[in-house]
Amino acid sequence: MGAIGESEITLFKVVQALREGKDVTTVTGLAIRNGDKVVLTGDGECIKDLKDLPLIPFELFPVDRWLPVGRWYAAFVPRSHWRYDDRIIPVHGGRGCPFKCNFCYHHSQFRLRPIDAIIAETASAIERFDGNFLDISDDLVLSSPKRAEELIAGLKKLPRPVEFYLSAHFDIIARMSDSLLHELRASGCRIVGPGYESGSDRILKLIGKKFTAETIITQTERLKKAGIKAIGNFMIGQHTETLEDVEATLDLMRKTLAIDPDIEYTFSIMTPFPGSPLYALAKEQGLIKDDQEFYDKYFEGGGIFDWRLIANLSAMTDRQIFDGYARMQQEYNMLKDAAFGRGLRRITFLKKAVGQLNYRLDKYFWRKSAHFNICRKISDTLCGAAMRPLEKIELKIRNKSV
Repeated sequence: MGAIGESEITLFKVVQALREGKDVTTVTGLAIRNGDKVVLTGDGECIKDLKDLPLIPFELFPVDRWLPVGRWYAAFVPRSHWRYDDRIIPVHGGRGCPFKCNFCYHHSQFRLRPIDAIIAETASAIERFDGNFLDISDDLVLSSPKRAEELIAGLKKLPRPVEFYLSAHFDIIARMSDSLLHELRASGCRIVGPGYESGSDRILKLIGKKFTAETIITQTERLKKAGIKAIGNFMIGQHTETLEDVEATLDLMRKTLAIDPDIEYTFSIMTPFPGSPLYALAKEQGLIKDDQEFYDKYFEGGGIFDWRLIANLSAMTDRQIFDGYARMQQEYNMLKDAAFGRGLRRITFLKKAVGQLNYRLDKYFWRKSAHFNICRKISDTLCGAAMRPLEKIELKIRNKSV
């Protein structure tokens, strides 16, 4: 679950100012349009102590939309690490991040919620919504081995066993003992996202990572032995990146998939989001004029999984970036086919087809029907009847090959 945050407090102050007839530009943390201009009122309030934050009333949101997220993954990002019947409770463990990766805009003050507060909130949510999976969504809930120990101890207090996902950093995983990693898995850690990004030591250092490609390899081996599934992303187009750096990334992808072919990778073209150091660099070099130009470029055409080249800060041509991006995906698919056979990709295609058909029926037909609830229930039942056997076949293929 989440908690009331800075944006909600700012909204409250806006309402309060309007009620009292005050100028809303006196409220910090706002971007206000004044004709053709946008007025920024400065940084908003930073909540330093997260333990006293009130809970968000999630029951006021449509539960059928935010809870069964496993169905969305099955339809749009079908991967074995997620399950069709996952009823996912979002968990908020902190804000900000102590690391300074050059592509990231999450550079607010690093704050952690007390584990006891997280567990109490999560226990209540599991009971209220019959959850079976936790998405610990903040950047770095595992900020240290000690924090990992506290989390594991807290999870044992939940009313029932659940599995969960969390993000981490390879250098912190390297400081965790083998026994602690196994305890993390035993406590329900199904998936970890440790942040791969590149296979080039030069680029990793430039990004701000405090580990090397060799660290990634050794910690991938340890995660595999502990039985924890890994997901990660490789980007292309980093500042000063060369074709040699891209080759290093491809080499690391091959080596890690040789260790654990069940790793799920995604790929992206480096995007200098506003608030990141790379965004400032892109503006300095005249590649982006302002925030409006960035958003116009970022949202023009395409779907949510399409990547565009907003600003080329690399040492490669635009064509080389796009070719490298395509090559990463193609080689990844070839390595997966070699490990699991093409049957796995066919299963993935069928899962997407079934899931997306159900979503389209719901959006374009059942919502217009006078018997909306009945139609949706029947459609969901049929979708589940098709998805669950496909998922079992998928897991059987993976477990046989891994």
